[in-house]
Amino acid sequence: MSLKNFLSFSALICALFFIYIGTFAWENVFWQNFFHFASERMGQGLETELDWPRAFSILGFLLLGLNLLLYFLGKNWKLPLYLGIFALAMLLSIVVSTWTLTN
Repeated sequence: MSLKNFLSFSALICALFFIYIGTFAWENVFWQNFFHFASERMGQGLETELDWPRAFSILGFLLLGLNLLLYFLGKNWKLPLYLGIFALAMLLSIVVSTWTLTN
C-alpha cells in the first residue's frame, strides 16, 4: 500500500470516528462525563458549555470531504505536493472545528 493510500484511508477512519462521536456518542453517559471533565480541565466552568458534538461533527465531515476530494484529485500528483495539501487539509479541519467549539 502506498503512502498516499495509507494516509487517505487512515484519515477516513478518523473522520468516521469523529462523526460517530459528534452524532451518536453524545447520548452516551461516558462521553458526556469525559467532555465535561475535559471542559473543567481547560478552565471552563459550568457557566460556559462548549459545543463538543457540533465541533466533532464538523471535524469529521471536513476530514471526510477534504480527504475524499484529495484522494480522487491527487492520484497523479507527486508525493511532496500531496503531503503538503494533506497537511493543510488536516490543519484547516482542526482550526475550523476548534473555532466552532469555542463559539
